[in-house]
Amino acid sequence: MAWGDLASNQMVSYTDAQGGGFTLQSGQSPVTSNQCMTKTDALAKYVLDSSYMASYASNQLVPKSTWVAAVVNSVVFSSFYSYTGSSSANYSGTVTITGASATFNARSTSTGNFTTDTLINIGGNSRRARITTTGTLDSTTFTLTPGTYSYTFSCQVTGGGTGIGQIIFTQ
Repeated sequence: MAWGDLASNQMVSYTDAQGGGFTLQSGQSPVTSNQCMTKTDALAKYVLDSSYMASYASNQLVPKSTWVAAVVNSVVFSSFYSYTGSSSANYSGTVTITGASATFNARSTSTGNFTTDTLINIGGNSRRARITTTGTLDSTTFTLTPGTYSYTFSCQVTGGGTGIGQIIFTQ
């Protein structure tokens, strides 16, 4: 039976689940069978929010109403890179946030007494981390909700030495 034809209180077979558009767990492959799935079967096979099945025993069949895809959190950068000599790097592109909000900041690291200057702008939020001695310095943070944003990144190292510029994020 097609996923859309199942009533919310009907049990779900392997074949039904294939038509539901759910993401398979890593290492799992599609199965076509009219056998209905238990809670254990469903959670082992698909990326589902287990809280909707919490009231069911592991060996119980679970109805369609409990099949809710788990939210997958991710931050994906799509970039264009420009490198100028040995002291400057620039990136631009988009960043796509899915699931939960993400918090960002700029980070500069220097391995000597020279300057590493990192500038980021994501969705109009600009941050700068500029360090002039050995060590690491983080800018203040900002948080963005799920969506797609344009971004730019640049890192400039002056005075010789090795410097690292980074975009740091947590989700």
